Amino acid sequence: MSLQPPKAIKKLFKKKSVTSFIYMRLYQTNLRLSKNLIMFYNFYNRLSFLTRILLFLFFITNLFSSEVERHRWPNGETFLVFLEKNSLPIRPLYYNLDKDDQRLTEEMRSGMHYQVLLDANKTIEQILLPLNDELQIHIYKNADTYKFEAIPIISTTKVESFATKIVSSPNYTIMKETGSKNSHKFLQQTLETL
Repeated sequence: MSLQPPKAIKKLFKKKSVTSFIYMRLYQTNLRLSKNLIMFYNFYNRLSFLTRILLFLFFITNLFSSEVERHRWPNGETFLVFLEKNSLPIRPLYYNLDKDDQRLTEEMRSGMHYQVLLDANKTIEQILLPLNDELQIHIYKNADTYKFEAIPIISTTKVESFATKIVSSPNYTIMKETGSKNSHKFLQQTLETL
């Protein structure tokens, strides 16, 4: 007894592709995959449509996305000069602050890296100014005004070590144990500091 494929599968086989040939072979070998085959065919057609939509959305969101710029704090620049240079309001971001927050802004060290988040129109949305290893200034846009807050820097320190028996050379043994070809550079730097 031979099975006759349903109309949806006949429609699929008219395409003369490799996948339709495989599906026809599966169907002819009395594997009852017709329902799964129809579901896969419908999913395949939707997937290509969804893929096109996702690619379109990906490109559109990149056109209107924000951008983070990283800068270095110039030598001798004060917080007030920074606000003026970036056209930020001075009164709410400095003069309206309490004395402790104003003292925090004086702790800016030259050479520190800070980040500026710009929107598509190149206006500032957020600024992160690190003061030290534990504290940073966060300036952010709230509606039409800018707000100031001092927030902690959240970081984690991870220390890893391993022990091995050195059979031949230290470089070869470490490279063999870690799988890293650059481990000998780390070993040389460690030995030079000792």
